[in-house]
Amino acid sequence: MQVADYCVAKSSSKISLTAIVSLSDLVVTDRPLQIASILSRAITDSIYLVFVSDTEPRRELSDIEELKGAMKLIRALSDAGMQVIIGFCAADLILWKFAGAVNFATGKFFNLRRFTATRFDEPKGGGGQTHRTISCSASLIIVILEMLAK
Repeated sequence: MQVADYCVAKSSSKISLTAIVSLSDLVVTDRPLQIASILSRAITDSIYLVFVSDTEPRRELSDIEELKGAMKLIRALSDAGMQVIIGFCAADLILWKFAGAVNFATGKFFNLRRFTATRFDEPKGGGGQTHRTISCSASLIIVILEMLAK
């Protein structure tokens, strides 16, 4: 945290703290609040969160406890006055928005919308791509949430 604070103090540009958080860690009681307490001590008011999970790439996050833990973390950071930006989003960005995140990165990294450390492992067999979309109704929910937030 001291390095981040030093960079913010010395920069004339807006600096965001980056945190890579394991979703499996967030299922432990009070762990989301503990992590938020540590991260919100930074003197920057912007944080870029990257969630790591064991979910296979190109598959939606589905562990309810992990999703709830991530939402608790986002809400705690937002309540602490931090602008929360979530990286590597798919349809889960609807949950992150509801929890208090303000910006999302949905761009492609080798057609991957979720960060996984295994992405850098050697392939174990065949490949292939799974078609991924966000439905019109999901997009409409995002627009409605934006309008309600104003």
